[in-house]
Amino acid sequence: MKIIRGVFFGVVFLGLIVGAGLFIFLETFDTDSYLPQITRQASKILERVVTIGHAALGISWDGIILDVGPVVIADDAQFTSQPFIKVDHVHVGLDIVSLIIHREIRMTDVLLQSPEIHIIRSQEGVFNIHSIVGAFAGGESKPAPGGHLGANPRAGHAALNRDSALFFKIGGFPRWIRIRDAAICFIDQEEAFPLDMWVSDINVDIDHFSLTKPFKLSIKASTLSQVPNLSVSAWVSVNNHLSFPNASIGNLDVTISDLTLRTDLAQLDAHEVKGLSPGLAHISVPTHLTGRISIDLAHVEMGTSTPLTAAGRLTLTDGVIENFDITQMILSPVLGVISEIFALPEHFIDGPLNGQWTFSVHDSAVFIENSLLQTKNFDFTAQGSVDKGLNTDLQTMLRLGGDVSLSLAGRVKMLQYVMDDNKRIAIPAHLSGVFPHLEYKLDKDFRKKIKKAFKKEGSQQMINDVLNNFLR
Repeated sequence: MKIIRGVFFGVVFLGLIVGAGLFIFLETFDTDSYLPQITRQASKILERVVTIGHAALGISWDGIILDVGPVVIADDAQFTSQPFIKVDHVHVGLDIVSLIIHREIRMTDVLLQSPEIHIIRSQEGVFNIHSIVGAFAGGESKPAPGGHLGANPRAGHAALNRDSALFFKIGGFPRWIRIRDAAICFIDQEEAFPLDMWVSDINVDIDHFSLTKPFKLSIKASTLSQVPNLSVSAWVSVNNHLSFPNASIGNLDVTISDLTLRTDLAQLDAHEVKGLSPGLAHISVPTHLTGRISIDLAHVEMGTSTPLTAAGRLTLTDGVIENFDITQMILSPVLGVISEIFALPEHFIDGPLNGQWTFSVHDSAVFIENSLLQTKNFDFTAQGSVDKGLNTDLQTMLRLGGDVSLSLAGRVKMLQYVMDDNKRIAIPAHLSGVFPHLEYKLDKDFRKKIKKAFKKEGSQQMINDVLNNFLR
């Protein structure tokens, strides 16, 4: 027993000495002295200037802690002199057992505090992230607006492949990733519809990150709102055909399943919506909206080897429409050729508003298969497509409610000719063009009905002066 007790106390004493020595080493180790070497290598790999303000090692009950920050990655000089990415603080947990016993640096958790990312797309369609993606993919970077690639882009990419292979060998991936108070700015300089959009207050949780098993992703953020109004959750799977030691993200494909997005329209800021683009500055945006929007995507695939594909459903529930004037908002713009329309009194609609759209994404376009926006007084349906350039091609149908239709047709006799079999005013049309500059053209058969109404109810002068111009 004395021998066992002696061995026990000896092991404890040795452990205390080792632990004390490790603590002293970590507390006195000058991590900052290695920063110039680290930043030079990072800048070479990314082909961007990288700066790191401070780095320190520490120890806790959970293991070794590496604290770094601030970290700044410069933008491509062809785009802007502002930072591309800035992170105030990076906290990395390291597995002490793997470090001591297996001589392996293995991250256990990562926290990114207040990162800010600026994504820019030029008028030529080039993103400021292309050179970094090209570097990580191991291929050539796509030229920036000025066509500059650097002296030898392949040299940087080759160096990255070696370093990324080393990272996969000795670093692995953390199981827990947290991002707090992040912000993303997206600027699209496309001439037809430029955008300036911020998503802020982003908090991301990734649990049990893996390259072999699905992991849970949760996001909360603020977009077009002064308060958090967006919630996203999904299961994410990364492909498992990485080849070591030449692994890179150039052959990564990602599959997302059971994605749900929720937002509350009551928290939407109409001024921020109008500020998204100069093309939206003069549109009529309701100052008060209610209702909840949900997007459910059963399956999404995207990656460097496959284009984005998805299929899902968008739902609007518990919406409320207030003070919507059918006469001014619908009939006057669409059927202004019927002069009696302008003499109609205001006809306001108040009440519940709900909608549902099913869609798919492929060939760089969104295909709307079925859609329905509905109140008790009208419903609106559309089918068609919108591509990545916002070129829109939709077949639409607007039907007014039975009571509203009978009331309006009683005042304007010509409206009786555009009723369907259910005695509802039905207006089919084709919506086309580049958003937001869309052309709303009435369906050919509908225009024939209007022409018939004028021939029966209108004068010959109306037909000659108005009808032919309207329906030619």
